[in-house]
Amino acid sequence: MNSALNAAQKLYQAGDLFAAYDRLGQHFETQDKGSSQTDGAGYLETLLLVGLGNPQEALRAFKRHNLAQSEDLDSRILEARIWKEIAYSQGSAARTDQLKRAQTIYRFIGRQNDDFFPLINAATLSAILGNENEARALADRAMTLIPDHSSDYWAIATKLEALAILGENESAGVLANEISRMDSASPSARASTIRQLLRLANACSWSPRWRNEIIDPLRPSPVLVFSGHIFLNDEAIENRISNNIDALLVSRGISIGYGSLAAGSDILFAEALLQRSGELNIILPFDTGDFCAVSVDRPGGNWKDRFEKCSANASKFSHASNMVYVDDDNQFAYGSRVAMGMAKLRAEILFTKAIQAVVWDEIQGSGTAGTAADVAQWQNLGGETIVLNGKDLPRCNSSKAQISIPKESYHRSLRALIFTDFPGFSKLSESQLPIFQSQVMERCAPILNQFSSSINAQNSWGDALFVVLDDPVKAAELCSLLQKTIGKADFSAMGISELSNMRFAIHYGPVFECTDPLLGRSNFFGNEVNRAARLEPCTPPGAIYVTEPFAAALCLRSGHNFKSNYVGEIELAKHYGRFPIYQLNTVTENIV
Repeated sequence: MNSALNAAQKLYQAGDLFAAYDRLGQHFETQDKGSSQTDGAGYLETLLLVGLGNPQEALRAFKRHNLAQSEDLDSRILEARIWKEIAYSQGSAARTDQLKRAQTIYRFIGRQNDDFFPLINAATLSAILGNENEARALADRAMTLIPDHSSDYWAIATKLEALAILGENESAGVLANEISRMDSASPSARASTIRQLLRLANACSWSPRWRNEIIDPLRPSPVLVFSGHIFLNDEAIENRISNNIDALLVSRGISIGYGSLAAGSDILFAEALLQRSGELNIILPFDTGDFCAVSVDRPGGNWKDRFEKCSANASKFSHASNMVYVDDDNQFAYGSRVAMGMAKLRAEILFTKAIQAVVWDEIQGSGTAGTAADVAQWQNLGGETIVLNGKDLPRCNSSKAQISIPKESYHRSLRALIFTDFPGFSKLSESQLPIFQSQVMERCAPILNQFSSSINAQNSWGDALFVVLDDPVKAAELCSLLQKTIGKADFSAMGISELSNMRFAIHYGPVFECTDPLLGRSNFFGNEVNRAARLEPCTPPGAIYVTEPFAAALCLRSGHNFKSNYVGEIELAKHYGRFPIYQLNTVTENIV
């Protein structure tokens, strides 16, 4: 089997759908696309797209790989799963027809092949649609088809679902605890079962007791986001902290961690995860060389060698920003927020929770960065923090690293950055330009006015908009409203297809702020503005694409109705580099 495909399958089983999708892309780059049905790559791509919340794209992949004609039963069944997810991507009033379509496919394939897996899915959808008698009959039949003493995860999960549909909740609760201890109960498989049971629970109004006793045992272990103080090498102290970290990982069953890689605490967390064959996701706040000069080399000792070893063995090594260090605490705060947001995004996919662990002296600070600031940020979100004793550490002096720092007098801050553009605008005739102005740009003005209290700067160039806001949620709301409003424009009056709709790109990062000497008003510039600008040309018309830092920042906010679905690594315009990109969508289903 191709190594990239094999790696993608293992990552999928581990529940890292983001990395699995990227590795699968590497497989397609080197293999004949025509083999995707026989080698399972087409099935995996479609399955990943469903799991990442892109069911419409999954349907296109299902057809592109001709999975309906596959000899593999799982591949054919996947069409029903896609229609089910399309149904749940709609509002509740519009989803019944798609759920019936999915139920029909599951039932037909299940009866045709006398197979328990499609039958139990048909049973669950019957229950959700209110057809209790059919649901019980299908669940009964699925139960009879499960082999005696089976150790297959999906067979046992089918029995669990069947028991729940048949109202045998006590037995379902016992089985849920048994499943949670199965070696084959991968995080990805458990997440799929949890999603199914939560939908069943919501539709059938399960009591809180049964939700807890049947569903909670299936939830994977928490995802960890870690941080802590930088300190000098000290064998005794390092052993004490390493033992505390290891005890935490064991007691909570933690195998997935996100954080930076500074000398001291960060590296000890990273080493502990790697020693337990865990998944280590490193997110540096800025350029690697500058980060090492500021946060790894300064304490001396053997931290740099250990940094290199952890970096080489990390499951993911990335940067919140590729910019250099400019002596700005916002850069560190930004990196911490991206790590926190990515941990929460991962936990949401796995239907578990993210927790924070810190090596901290518990001295409160007033700065925007550092361990105290990380704790405050996490606890403001209502998150759980586990404090490991960080008192009396041999701290290095506070002098700055001797690296070249650009001199500037501009204020820096974290901002949401929006770029929009209308493809095909340059091809409009002179007589069509006034129509475009009235149908598109004049629709934008009142919406921008609605958000004036959150907008720090805005500008337009013909068909394009540049908007800076202080809040990621407001940026998402603004783009969503613009998207809906511009979608109502009379495209035929302009002589163009509605497929030429506005495209939206949003990023979140630290930027310079100044009074523009030419315009006489606030303006923003910097590396992160450039990244937002380079994303916009890569966005499909009518879509809202966002960067990973924006997706992470949005995940750290509550009280909104948006979700970020992974698209994959995309090469940004003008050879700016490859970055993980997400599509912003409105949440139509709340299951937790």
